Formats: sequence, C-alpha cells, structure tokens
Amino acid sequence: MHSLAKLGVVLIATGLSTAGTLPAAAATYTKIQVRHANGTHVSLINNVGQVAGQVDDFEGPAFIRTPEGKVIRFAVDGAFVTIPRGLTDAGAVGGRYDLPDDSIHGFLRDESGTLTAFDGPGLGAAEIAGMNAGSDIAGTYFIDENQNLGGFIRHADGTLTLFRIDDAYPASLYVTGINRKGVVAGYYIDTNFVSHGFLRKADGLIVTFDLPDGNGITVAAVNDRGWLTGFDFSGGLAHGYVWKRNGSFETFDAPGAFIAITAINNNGDVTGCYAKNFHNYGFIRKAGGKVIGFGLPWGESENMCAQSINNAGQVAGYVHYGSFGEDAVGFIRTP
Repeated sequence: MHSLAKLGVVLIATGLSTAGTLPAAAATYTKIQVRHANGTHVSLINNVGQVAGQVDDFEGPAFIRTPEGKVIRFAVDGAFVTIPRGLTDAGAVGGRYDLPDDSIHGFLRDESGTLTAFDGPGLGAAEIAGMNAGSDIAGTYFIDENQNLGGFIRHADGTLTLFRIDDAYPASLYVTGINRKGVVAGYYIDTNFVSHGFLRKADGLIVTFDLPDGNGITVAAVNDRGWLTGFDFSGGLAHGYVWKRNGSFETFDAPGAFIAITAINNNGDVTGCYAKNFHNYGFIRKAGGKVIGFGLPWGESENMCAQSINNAGQVAGYVHYGSFGEDAVGFIRTP
C-alpha cells in the first residue's frame, strides 16, 4: 500500500527538559462526539471555530462541525476512508481518500459542498499535506515504481505544479504544508541520511535550511508569515523549534517527552502533544516562548494529541479512552 503517516507528525520518545514551561492555564473544553459513530477524530480547526476530522476509527467518512454544533458528514464515492488535511475559513475541505485497492487520491470539497476528486502526477497522490485559503492543495507523489517522491501543488483551477529536490534520497521528500501565499514547506533526507528543511516559494525558488547544530531537522507546519515549526535533533535529543522568515530561530522543549508537533498559527503559537507518566497531554508553545501543558477534564489517556491551532489560540484534537484505541472523542480547547 502506498501510504505514509500524516506528514509532520514525527513520533519521538525521549525525555526533555521542562525549563520555561507553565502550568496549564484556565481554559474551557468542548467535547465533540459525532452521533452514531464509533469514534470522533478531530484534526483541523479554522479561524471561525469550525472543525473537521474523521469518524469510525480512521476507517470511515469525514465530517465538518460548525461552532453551533451542526455536523455534516461526507465521503468520496467508493472510498473506504476520507481524510481531511486542510480547512479554510469559508468551510472548504481538502484531503486524501483511499480506495479498497489501496490506491491513494486527493479531493476538494468546496464551500458549497461539491466534491471533486483528483490525482497527483505519476502514480498518484502519496499524501495530501495541507490546503491554503485559496484552496491550493499541496502533497507528495510517486514518480515511478521505485517510489521516488516529488512535491506537487494542485491549484484551485485544477492545474498542477510539480517540483523535486535533486539532493533528496529516493522516497524521502515530505511536503508538510502550504500557506496563503503559496509557499510550500517540508523536509527531505539527503544521500548522507541527514534531514533538512525546505521552502518552495510561489515563484518556484526552493530554499533549503538547517539549524546551526547541523544534526538534522523535520518540518511539521508553516504559517502565513512563512514561519516554520518542527523537530531539531541535537545533543541526542529532539527539541522543538520555530524558524522565522528572516532566518532567526528559537528552540523549545515540552513538559515531558515529545510525541508530536502538529501546527503553528499566524501568531507563531505552536501546538502538539507529549507523554509523561504513561499518559499523553497537549501543549501550546506561545510565541513569547512559554510552554503550557494541558490535559482534558474527562480523564487522562494514553492516546491524546492536539492537532490544530487557530489564530485565536483555540486548539483542536482528539483522545482515545478505550484500551485498544477505540472510543475516540474530539475536543476544542478555548483559552
């Protein structure tokens, strides 16, 4: 099966320092459960408070939920799973869908609810990474049977723009997002097996970058200002970082062992999740440098993660309470 884990969510299990962290601040929590579903996995929140995700334990249709609580389910015809990867403030959703033959494809559901299926070039879409406000969708694709990955942008008018990085090792270029200006972000592994970040600007220029330690980085997300976040591997540990458009950067640690860094909003606030004492928690790393860890008021879990953060600082994600990963519940944390 040509399948990749959600790009930008890098699994790490290592202890980190807790310097600069704060206890969980006061917030309200909204539980999200789609009726008659085996599970509710929230993965996206936009700036008007709509969320999108999947139901039925990652093997079913997608949904959008309005701030008032109205839920709309949708799926591409014939797909056994429909996965949102981007949600605009107008309510358009872009993502991927998988067919029973294990093939992977892309879709755009516009503001009116019209679904359009599409394929990437070559052997199709290996992954859809994200969508910007103009409904441009970015992802990676298989060029040939050797699984050499390239990047693509599927523009709102249906045309495709393709790109590659010559120094990338086969099957090691990962697109992780696209911003309002059409800047595509991601990372790649070179032929010496060192990972580097990249930005592909709207004019086609590709800029690669590293942090000064040179031990390798991943890129999890990009905001509309061109700021990036992800993991920096230095000193034998994984640290979070925020890289700004002027080339300056800041590193940070979670209050426990990082699990994932998932999103950055236009203020520079970062979210994700970490593990501590055999339970998972969410975190918000504020643009000023403070890190806030938080749990959910419905009980601790071994499987919980914040997935998205909007410009108001609302965080959305999901938690599993069942012993085998079932009973998923979505949440919105409002500061």
